[in-house]
Amino acid sequence: MFKRITTFVSVSMLSLTSGTAIAEPAGYLGVGYGQYKFKFEDSEQDQELSEENNVGKIFLGVQANDAIGAELTYLSFNDGEDGAIKSEIEGVSAALTVGLPVGQYFALKARGGWFAWEANYSVSNLPIEKKVEGDDLFYGVGVELGLGKSIDIRLDYDRYQIDEEIDPELDIASLSAEFNF
Repeated sequence: MFKRITTFVSVSMLSLTSGTAIAEPAGYLGVGYGQYKFKFEDSEQDQELSEENNVGKIFLGVQANDAIGAELTYLSFNDGEDGAIKSEIEGVSAALTVGLPVGQYFALKARGGWFAWEANYSVSNLPIEKKVEGDDLFYGVGVELGLGKSIDIRLDYDRYQIDEEIDPELDIASLSAEFNF
């Protein structure tokens, strides 16, 4: 599953950087921290954005020009615990990005792509473990503030439509630092 994501982003990044009519591409690497919430059909199980629901992310991307790019992101969710049940969740996303520069140091961004995830559940003091995985579409919006040539600050909000069998919507609000090269 993660191999499909990596292939998709690699091909996207190569196709974005191979055009001759496009300005010289630029790459970036970033780290971020955010909070997430789940929204289920049964609203009694809903969770809100909170410090207990946090996520870290590392991303790598390429901008073909000011408007079009591609990005690969690794997400690691905090280890959750609900009574005796413990969970570990992580995922990788691949996205195409579209930007709208507003002035020299500010841009509005939109992204959409594919999210591959894996969740491991276990029960305390019992030999019960379950692994669940899936891959789903996602989309998001954000704002980017340039702090010079090499550093940007990003505020992103993304929505992931998780597997039909589990059926929650996963929303992530995050703040990131992006280092351009």
